[in-house]
Amino acid sequence: MAAHEGSFTPETIQSYRSNFRRTVELKLADDEPEPASGWLSYQFPIRDGVVVELRLPADLTTAEARRLSALITALPVDAN
Repeated sequence: MAAHEGSFTPETIQSYRSNFRRTVELKLADDEPEPASGWLSYQFPIRDGVVVELRLPADLTTAEARRLSALITALPVDAN
């Protein structure tokens, strides 16, 4: 079980949904074609004024996504 599983407030979940929708909107509005290198770029608004960009393989597998998720979950430095 993930360390944070079940600990998200409804507001946090709504924020994540909003961020995801905004990311999709930004991606769809992006006029620059993706390079044919097999990589895709994703912009993700983390919080107000902070947007990160992920470059991931176009053929990312579920197992690879889970590994990446585990890495990101381990990164925060905030106190609980």
